[in-house]
Amino acid sequence: MLKKYKISDIGTVITGITPSTQNKLNYSNNDYKFICIPDFKANNRYLKNSNNYISKYAFDKIANKHLHKDDIAISCIGTIGNVGIVWDDCISNQQINSITSINKK
Repeated sequence: MLKKYKISDIGTVITGITPSTQNKLNYSNNDYKFICIPDFKANNRYLKNSNNYISKYAFDKIANKHLHKDDIAISCIGTIGNVGIVWDDCISNQQINSITSINKK
């Protein structure tokens, strides 16, 4: 028989965020990927590339929304059900929910 798990058994679900475009410091450098729905189609399983980036300034201001290597990202608005594995530290927009801090037991 298959064992069932709750998502909370393996990690925490977070919804992405878009840093304010009114603050130019948020987009002053291409320090971190900013994953959006089209990035799922441009990548295969791993979200290695993005068309959008944010600065370290923006990344540091939203520490509770960080995604890390091997977190799971899932599109949940518009195009629903795309799944990708995060390649390195980044954030996603609010159309994406992610399972973070995956317990590796």
